[in-house]
Amino acid sequence: MPSLFFTALGILALAGFVYWRWSVKTRAEIEESAGLTWTRLVQQKSDLVEGIDESHFRAAFFRTHFPRFPKYALAAVTAFIVALPVTFYLLGAIAWGMGSLGISPDAERLARAVPVEGAERLLNRDDGETVAMLWINDVLSIGYYFGLLFVWMAIVAVAMRRYHTRRPGYIEEELANERAKRATS
Repeated sequence: MPSLFFTALGILALAGFVYWRWSVKTRAEIEESAGLTWTRLVQQKSDLVEGIDESHFRAAFFRTHFPRFPKYALAAVTAFIVALPVTFYLLGAIAWGMGSLGISPDAERLARAVPVEGAERLLNRDDGETVAMLWINDVLSIGYYFGLLFVWMAIVAVAMRRYHTRRPGYIEEELANERAKRATS
């Protein structure tokens, strides 16, 4: 299991490197486009960039045009992988605590009380209880599945909430925000 986790971390590090290289290239392309757009707007629509210098225009242009989804997707996948050991530890601690308090279902007692259908015909009673105990253990461990699913849904909810609340506007809105920042400072 640790080898799978470290393999996933290695793949994640590789994805982070690929994202970094991609973002450097994309940033350079956006910077070039911002310079051309700045020149065009100064000549043709000077009222749109009135009161804004080129560096603030470039910042607003970058916020508007840089793709944000890859960063948020990489952050969510990173959180998924990093949360795995912590989640399994917490779920195991919860299961142990429930077992030590006596509020966890006892698979052996349930196996004696509720036989698995058809187990008596195929096996003797003791083997039927063993099969039932294994089946009930599997059913009881579904809590790990739902616990992990809940943590992953929480990670996606946080990532998407941040993604949508930090969404930039169109270039005109971002330029208006830059003007407002300059007026207050």
